Amino acid sequence: MPKLPIPEKLQKSMFWIVIGVLSLFAVVIWWLGTSAVATARNADIATINSYFTTIGAAAPTANQATVDAIQKEAAARKKSMMDAWKRVYDNQRKEPFWPLQELDPNGTVIKPGLPKEFVEAAQKLPPPEWIPMVRGQMAEQLTEQHKEIYRNYAKRQIADLCAIVGSNHRIAERRGPATAQPATRADASDEAQPGEVCVWVTASQQAAAGMLTFPEGANPSTQEIIYAQGNVWAYQALFNIIRATNESYKEANPRKEPAQHYNAPVKIIHEISIGERFPFKEDEARPGTAANPEEPEIPIPDVLKRAANRYINERGKRLKGEELLALGNPNAPDADPNRSSAQYKLAPVFMRLEVDQRFLGRLLVECANSPLTVEVKDVTFNIVGHADRAAATADDAPGPNEGPKETKNFYDMTVDITGSILVYFPPQEAAAAEGAPAEETPPAEGAATEEATAAAGG
Repeated sequence: MPKLPIPEKLQKSMFWIVIGVLSLFAVVIWWLGTSAVATARNADIATINSYFTTIGAAAPTANQATVDAIQKEAAARKKSMMDAWKRVYDNQRKEPFWPLQELDPNGTVIKPGLPKEFVEAAQKLPPPEWIPMVRGQMAEQLTEQHKEIYRNYAKRQIADLCAIVGSNHRIAERRGPATAQPATRADASDEAQPGEVCVWVTASQQAAAGMLTFPEGANPSTQEIIYAQGNVWAYQALFNIIRATNESYKEANPRKEPAQHYNAPVKIIHEISIGERFPFKEDEARPGTAANPEEPEIPIPDVLKRAANRYINERGKRLKGEELLALGNPNAPDADPNRSSAQYKLAPVFMRLEVDQRFLGRLLVECANSPLTVEVKDVTFNIVGHADRAAATADDAPGPNEGPKETKNFYDMTVDITGSILVYFPPQEAAAAEGAPAEETPPAEGAATEEATAAAGG
């Protein structure tokens, strides 16, 4: 077959011509292939969209049923939570925060407490963390006469607590602020006297006086009175726990005899510390700081600053900035609607008691059954009974250089109990009508109710 004549110049460019033709061919093939794929893709998209359109038109009934079921379940869970909250709050109110004094027809006091005029005024007070600010100062809702009434009432608290557990009142009226050091163990001056059931040592009584009473001079503020009564409320709950434990001895005793000091389940109260007196570790972070050390410190309103040293979180640590702000009134005009509000506050508790170990379980049960629930976090103990049983039972008297012979029960031990008291705020529905006045607005009479004051302590 004869070859076609190719010009010489064209022969020199044949390579590049072939490359160009092949490239053009490849482009044409690619275009034809992708065009078919794009056409198929667009068809599939149209089909899928038509399915969504069909489902969207047909599904509202079924989808709404699912939404309704979810909303119903959420409402049921919320109601269950609110019912539980209301239940524990109502149980807490069995112990009135402001106890009312009862008089007989002759005017003689038959039940100690506060006079009616004071209780009526105090029941209108909100929790101390909800006290509104007026012109930069916390609103004072108690008159000077009311404050004087409470000052006199507070003077009797140590004696009243001693009466609960059957202890002698070992201190005079308070003459100044309590020391910061925790109470020491009992010494020779705290030996049980005839008729005493449980000895509350002098040092611990003095420390409690600093929490419950006020030095002579200027009257305390409304917030100080509410916090002091919160301390009274907590101390009464703890002392009632001790009394109930000692009364259980009568149940266990075949003769049904009441406990005396030598056989009482709780013989000595070495120390009880709550709130600001709780023995925090020295390395605890200072309150009001941000959770992340690299973040700036969160500003804390003045009304919450005392709460920073008074309450703890579930981990037993001091409250940080956001946790403190959650204690504020959720219905206040300046409250952040995006911030969750606290259902309760935890007041730390430490007790060092001398206990008959056979009744330790009963003591812990009484903590759980108290209207002011005491959550026990840690229990440690040391046996303090006879170190030498033979010496303890010897009849010979001690020599001139010997101390008194050990006479403690074989079962006695010193028990350290660390925990917290749960103080619930009013449930949201009850608190909704208890809002605080706005800044620069004088507080309205009756701004809060007894519902709110029941959550004031801790």
